[in-house]
Amino acid sequence: MNYQLNTKKMGALAFTIFLFVACNKNAGAQNPDQVSSADDDSATEELIIGGHAVTKKSEIAATTVSLLDVAQGTLCTASILADDIAITAAHCVDGNPADMEISFGPKSAGHEVRPVEETIVSPAWSVHQNDEANSGDIALVKFSGGLPPGATPATLMKASHRLSNGEIVTLAGFGISKGSGSGAGQLRTVDVKIAKAQFSKTEVSLDQHDHKGACHGDSGGPAFIQDNNGGLLLWGVTSRGIDDPTDHCVGESVYTRIQPYARWINSIVRKWHR
Repeated sequence: MNYQLNTKKMGALAFTIFLFVACNKNAGAQNPDQVSSADDDSATEELIIGGHAVTKKSEIAATTVSLLDVAQGTLCTASILADDIAITAAHCVDGNPADMEISFGPKSAGHEVRPVEETIVSPAWSVHQNDEANSGDIALVKFSGGLPPGATPATLMKASHRLSNGEIVTLAGFGISKGSGSGAGQLRTVDVKIAKAQFSKTEVSLDQHDHKGACHGDSGGPAFIQDNNGGLLLWGVTSRGIDDPTDHCVGESVYTRIQPYARWINSIVRKWHR
């Protein structure tokens, strides 16, 4: 399997992974679940980048899905917002929605797949996608078929919460587990610290210098904080890596905050649910 990185963003690397069947692009995308066979609730291998595999019954597994563009061969991650809507990165949905599918876990383990009906990127993306900050890298995905048993929408962080430098946040994604490019297709999670809570008006940067964090294939995936009861509150969407000249995902990662786009998100949800 060969993979190439989506480098459309200037001065940064988007955390999308391209998965192709070697020498035969017309054969379609290789199932990313074939890259990793890990699907054990007791798995403890150090994965995502410096994290661990997610158990099937966890809150993260219930709210996090993979997003595959079969035609382009791209793998991203997304979070469930409603019975038929997920949220992801704008750079993950630049293809034809008819070629995309949502997967509720690795298909090799019998998890269900839903076809994508429509995608909408934030209005800021078309104007600012090449900017170094406030790029608007956020999108909504509408899928058909509803949620399978065990899947549920994520709980969003309240607008009143203010993230702070040094605060611990939890990331999740279906991306590679090593900077060398292996391990895509298995949902993993890791805790990291916020580097700059005010990286920009709409974005936060996270410290990955300890070899922990998001990497290619984790684009669009969630960033959580814990509530007072230990539950997870969704606040961010994986956008890109910065300050990482070796492209091993060990610099900083930039996350789009969901709250600044709340009005736009609510307007699209109302439109789709008329």
